[in-house]
Amino acid sequence: MQNDEIIFLDIRQILHYFNINQDLQNLAILHKSKNEIINHNHFKADHFLIILLKNGNLNIRVNKTIYHLGKNDVLILPPGKNIKMEDFPNGEYYTILFTEKYINDSVYFQNHFKLYPFFNHEITTSVKLKSSQLLFMISIIKLIKTKIGENSRKIEDFSVVELLFQTFIMQLMSYFNVDKQYSSISKNDIIYRFFNLVAQNFKTKRDVTFYSERLFINSKYLTRLLLKKTGKSAKEYIDEAVVMEAKLLLDNPKKTVKSVAEELNFSDQFHFSQYFKRINGNTPTEYRKVGNF
Repeated sequence: MQNDEIIFLDIRQILHYFNINQDLQNLAILHKSKNEIINHNHFKADHFLIILLKNGNLNIRVNKTIYHLGKNDVLILPPGKNIKMEDFPNGEYYTILFTEKYINDSVYFQNHFKLYPFFNHEITTSVKLKSSQLLFMISIIKLIKTKIGENSRKIEDFSVVELLFQTFIMQLMSYFNVDKQYSSISKNDIIYRFFNLVAQNFKTKRDVTFYSERLFINSKYLTRLLLKKTGKSAKEYIDEAVVMEAKLLLDNPKKTVKSVAEELNFSDQFHFSQYFKRINGNTPTEYRKVGNF
């Protein structure tokens, strides 16, 4: 195989390459102490990869950008990127691979998909963790790997795997510091930071200006950037996050519309209902009737 040849890999092919026998084809864990996979060749994956480097150094070329990873670094790669392992002389790393289908099949992520910048196909990002943080993340990965390896077909065991994966993603997101993580502001960084800010503040802050001020740009530029990159405005993303959370809360029959309004920091039930109808096309009460509550 020529060094410049790009091959396409899905999770099924990777599992076969490493002789890993598992029924689940949309989520996998790799643990390697050397770079065995398609060494010195480019590949393109149809899935997300999150690489956690426990020891050593790893240089990865993603399209035209080279990421220099060291101990305790985490790299998050979306699907469709041209990837090449440039150098990995020694060390130990874990990789969690998952498809967009696995995300779409999850009830939790269906309601929170837009809140996780990891799932944005435009963004490749990295973060350096503390040793204790990385070891905690690896402990979750090991639990996922063990559970997947059981090849159980019980619904309860599939649910356990999904909950562990959800915990992994939520915990990883908590380690990203929006205010201090990035010193340079590229367009993709702005989008990432905006998504992260929305995830943390949408319950209390629905004004675009709140977010643009924390990104040190004006609101018009933020909206123009998002429209160009994603096709949606900043206000649309904020409203979408609020309504998704509202629906999740309304799906709980024990909660009243008033309590949902209070939880989302609306001044009263009336204003919440007006807001919900403007975005969703029906009132919270009508939404519940459609859901047979």
